Amino acid sequence: MQEGKPKGPMSAMLPLMVVMILVLVLFQFINIIGPAINLILGPIIGFDGRYPLLTCLIAALLMAGLGGIIRFFSTDLKQSAQSKRVMQAFQKEMREAKMTHDMSKIKKLNKAMPEIQGMQQESMASSGGGTKTMVLSMAITIPIFMWLLWYIGMYGMETFSYVYFDVPWASHVALDAQFGAGPCAFPAWLIVFLPLSIALGGSITKIFSLIGLSDWWTSKHKK
Repeated sequence: MQEGKPKGPMSAMLPLMVVMILVLVLFQFINIIGPAINLILGPIIGFDGRYPLLTCLIAALLMAGLGGIIRFFSTDLKQSAQSKRVMQAFQKEMREAKMTHDMSKIKKLNKAMPEIQGMQQESMASSGGGTKTMVLSMAITIPIFMWLLWYIGMYGMETFSYVYFDVPWASHVALDAQFGAGPCAFPAWLIVFLPLSIALGGSITKIFSLIGLSDWWTSKHKK
């Protein structure tokens, strides 16, 4: 029976590869997509270009929040946590067996590895799949990021005065100041924005995980 056979790595990554290609194509039309998205986000968090740093902060919160909500409702948190605990215990046993050179135990663990991997794949499939969740998150958050790039002026939008701010490695830095050279050059605001959005995303994901694993949510969800 081929129906229950787990998908290979390439099959699982195919949706993500398609999305990445679409992103590269869409970025060629950022001056069209940016103004279109601005019809929605501009009146809400654009502030007519007066507070670009505040706009960056709210955009980071928006991206992190929407991504967290998508992961929360598309993932079986309890099953994922159980699968993670099993894998951690398996890896711990494997490390100890290798440190003590217990070849018999290593052989048994290697035989059990396909079963552990199958459990992980089953957990991902029952919760919608990690790749599908990532693709859906990207479909929501990437347009916001594209709008932000257009808004700040990387592609020609200059509707606000220059804003200066301090970063750990320099003071009184212009909003569009470039760090690096050539294709490796990045604007100062982007170097600050990306770690901020990642940190916010991790914090929001942790909060949603605590909620999803709580007895309160479990009892409410069963009703």
